[in-house]
Amino acid sequence: MKGNKIQEIINYLSNEFPDSEIINENDFSSDSELFKVKNIKGFYLLKVGDELFDDNEASEILQLFNSWNVPIALKENSTLGVLTTRTGIEIFERL
Repeated sequence: MKGNKIQEIINYLSNEFPDSEIINENDFSSDSELFKVKNIKGFYLLKVGDELFDDNEASEILQLFNSWNVPIALKENSTLGVLTTRTGIEIFERL
């Protein structure tokens, strides 16, 4: 079930960031999935909290991404990361 949601997020990011490579990995230390959007300018980092996967269907997650303007947040914070949880988005410093 989570795998389908991950694939939908990858498809969403691919549509929002054409000509970019989308890399997904699990971040066990923070109970989240990481999505790296790599392109010629560098990469954007999106972290999706597991509770967002648990509480929502794939279509609901994508609706939340749109209402929170996740693609814009990624572009405006290209040297930072964007975390999405059930309460919205937060900007964080990359390690």
